[in-house]
Amino acid sequence: MRTEFARGPIRASTLAALALSIAGQGIAAQAQDGGPLLESLVKTYSQLTSYGDQGQVGIFDAEGKSADLENARTLYARPDKLKVETDEIRVAIENGQTTTVLDSLLTSQAEKTPVMPDADTLLVGPLGASLLGSPLGHPQTILLHLLLDKSPASWLTREGKPKAEPDETWNGRKWQRLTIDRPLRPDWRIWIDAETRLIGRIDVLPSDPERTTVTVRWESGEISKTAPAAEAWKLDVPKDYDAIDRKVEGFRKEAVEKRKKPDSELVGKPVPDFPLEIVAADGKTRQARITDFKGKPLVIDIWATWCGPCRKSFPELTSTLLTLDEKSQVTTILLSIDKQPDDGKDLAEFVRKGLDRMGVNLATLPRTSLALDREAAGAKSLNAEAIPMTVLVDSKGIIRKVHVGITPATTLRKDIAELK
Repeated sequence: MRTEFARGPIRASTLAALALSIAGQGIAAQAQDGGPLLESLVKTYSQLTSYGDQGQVGIFDAEGKSADLENARTLYARPDKLKVETDEIRVAIENGQTTTVLDSLLTSQAEKTPVMPDADTLLVGPLGASLLGSPLGHPQTILLHLLLDKSPASWLTREGKPKAEPDETWNGRKWQRLTIDRPLRPDWRIWIDAETRLIGRIDVLPSDPERTTVTVRWESGEISKTAPAAEAWKLDVPKDYDAIDRKVEGFRKEAVEKRKKPDSELVGKPVPDFPLEIVAADGKTRQARITDFKGKPLVIDIWATWCGPCRKSFPELTSTLLTLDEKSQVTTILLSIDKQPDDGKDLAEFVRKGLDRMGVNLATLPRTSLALDREAAGAKSLNAEAIPMTVLVDSKGIIRKVHVGITPATTLRKDIAELK
């Protein structure tokens, strides 16, 4: 299954996984405090110098059968090598460079990575869209936090309360079971090998067992703790794959060709009215409409946390805004088209953290607000066929310029200066 890049990579089986409702399942009464077991697990992974699994993930029915399994493999060597593989996306970090291959979109990307990022930083962009966008990606997300974070226990306890459940035998071996009780969200059950102290299985539990008995299950397969050969870190990038940036540029050109005009058909017309949700500094939100900003020049920047080109475009936009004269009346709205995370996280907080990871400090930007476009009303009204997209509106509410893709600061400064 393929989808437009502007929406982010989506797994073919995500729709089935959405059968898991978002109301969290309670843990059995006999479960005990899982703090000590969690600390033991964190210690084990912090001491690993190398790690590699043959992980697979799938949706299992009540009888423990799965019709389709997907690759979900992780390879790590402390301190600066990592490889993550799924059926949708492959990412490798080695020698100060991150290579991303989106097989679902036939695209690839290479970026410099001076130091190994923590899990939250790594999960900004296409990899985060793939793993966080479906319960099928939750197990690898847990592994990445255990391997990359300095304090993975803090992240896990923020997600939910750790509880130790009775040991169980599975595949002929004894396992300790740690469940993360996540209020209003599917719980995570982590199976820890009693001998090696490594994770052999992770379950994303059905939230309402009376309505559905399917469970997302990740199994590690054989785990290696020896340093892999150099070839293991390489990614096969087919020659016919486009660079992600070129793919986005292709979308832009297609959009322009579709309109059969050198500029957007919206230019010269009143900005369409649409609702949006303004996010305050304390994370609280309020409802507004775009016409509330009429009377002052307006810059609307449409973006998303998973959008790699957006991350590259923000320095151009923010450097432009920082050069505005103190008397300038230009107001900027950073309009996020992110959707509610499947794990139930607060969307406003999720987007704010994503903006922080992209290096955007709202407090330093003059007259700039963060806004949510939960139902894509703004994106649809402005015909946003690809992002990033920047719309410039004059004080009378007339659209004067529309830029799709990464727009240089020199162009933005010139166009904003002409707004009246």
